[in-house]
Amino acid sequence: MKLKPQNTYRHLLNFVGDGKTRPLLSAFHFREDGAIEATNAHILLRLLNHGIKGVSLNLHPKELTQIEGCYPETDKLFQKNNESALLLEPETCAKISAFLKAFKKDEEITISVKGTELSITNGATSALFSVINSEHKDTQMFVNCTYFGYVMSFIADCSSLPVQLCMPSQKFHPIIFKVDGYCEGIISQILQR
Repeated sequence: MKLKPQNTYRHLLNFVGDGKTRPLLSAFHFREDGAIEATNAHILLRLLNHGIKGVSLNLHPKELTQIEGCYPETDKLFQKNNESALLLEPETCAKISAFLKAFKKDEEITISVKGTELSITNGATSALFSVINSEHKDTQMFVNCTYFGYVMSFIADCSSLPVQLCMPSQKFHPIIFKVDGYCEGIISQILQR
């Protein structure tokens, strides 16, 4: 599969907020540790070692102007006590991304993991995808299909390495995704009706 790292900027735009209620969330945040973050408070993408170490600023991605203010602290969102993890190949992420495009925007989906299969359904349509054998328990999560699609599309375009999905040990805590040395992020789960 051909990587498309030139699409990294486009993918980062999928993770920023609209800025209507929280203007800082419409910015790319350049961290002092050299990471670049984008979040809308429901999903977050952190590109590791892509910025300049020692520089901290919030940059509007389209106007290229600095936005003043204190960007939200995100380190605490990356819990270390995840119950289980599974690996997805970038090719599998591309298949998941293509599958999710058929769903309505912001539709709730259920992701279930059993054995070496990941099942995605909206209740009417479902599909099974292979996972690389890793440490994981059978589990079920509820997420926004658009946000999960953004993550899968980013991994498919920009990583040659498998993505690790870390399932939370507590219900409704965020799902952490990471590619060692390249990126990490979170997807908030949806509270069940």
